[in-house]
Amino acid sequence: MSTVEFLSRPKSIQFWRVVVIAGVFWFTVTFIYLAKSNSRTDTSVQDAGQGATATQKALSCSNAEYSQSALEFSQLAELKYGNLTMDNFTIVMSTYDRPTAQNKALTALLNPIIPTLSEVVVIWNHIGKPTPGDFVSKHGVPVKYRASRVNSLNEKFRLDPDFPYRTRAILLANDNVYYKPPDLEFAFHTWKTFGRNRVTGAISRCSNQNSRTGKWDYNLCEHKDEYSMVLTNLAFVDISFMDYYSSDRDPRMPLVRDYIDDISNCEDIAMNFVTSMLTCEAPLLVKGKDNYESYDPGQVKSGHMETRSKCVNDFIEIFGGMALIKEHARIELGPLA
Repeated sequence: MSTVEFLSRPKSIQFWRVVVIAGVFWFTVTFIYLAKSNSRTDTSVQDAGQGATATQKALSCSNAEYSQSALEFSQLAELKYGNLTMDNFTIVMSTYDRPTAQNKALTALLNPIIPTLSEVVVIWNHIGKPTPGDFVSKHGVPVKYRASRVNSLNEKFRLDPDFPYRTRAILLANDNVYYKPPDLEFAFHTWKTFGRNRVTGAISRCSNQNSRTGKWDYNLCEHKDEYSMVLTNLAFVDISFMDYYSSDRDPRMPLVRDYIDDISNCEDIAMNFVTSMLTCEAPLLVKGKDNYESYDPGQVKSGHMETRSKCVNDFIEIFGGMALIKEHARIELGPLA
């Protein structure tokens, strides 16, 4: 049984309660769905008219320019990717010279049958080292290795014509973290039903504005009843967002990619900016019956949170305003009581 939990019920957000009871699986799934909010992340510092900085402004979801650009993006996405299946998903796994963690993840994901898993593409970031040979799992799932052109965090979002994906749903994953297979199926079906316009995954993060300075702080959401980002080390996205991120149609995107290459960080924050900017929807946190698995996470470098906070503020400047949207609900597989 699954539950949508409201981390809080803010008075300013309109929402629906939709209860769906299905007997398709051995469990009964009940969803209480939070309706889309058309307001951006709240700001503590109010827009001071024409003199307000980009850091103080939230991008508007209601103006005509936004509506037209969002419509054009949606139409282009359907034109380019409407022929791809929605019934299966592809795992795109970035590997960073952690063979033990990578082998554990691949073994865990390929040993059981995951009916909706189409293929696994491993983004090989060991520059100068040959890729292992491609293979097919005992259940017929192809596993392909794609060598990165450069050592860049942007590589996992890049679409390579030599490795065409066959599905709209892409599970972005690092080699040291994964959903357990039953939970992975649940997360995919949740994305398909509720999360196609969102970054939908297992790990949330927050951004909050300092009322004194107007700057934004990145944090781990401790004791928070909301979140505005889902990390792309374990998250579903529609392939069209990867296309937008990696292309030069929007002149801001090369600036974003160069920024990420300069600091080797924050590509996941950038993807959350892109998706919320294009759809005016918040990310979606999905938890399985069990906790996601994580191996060899490594040490968090000194200054990591400060670097991530700077990214949020710099992206606000690049995009012309705060694009992130706060969400107060999550979907979780488990008993209702």
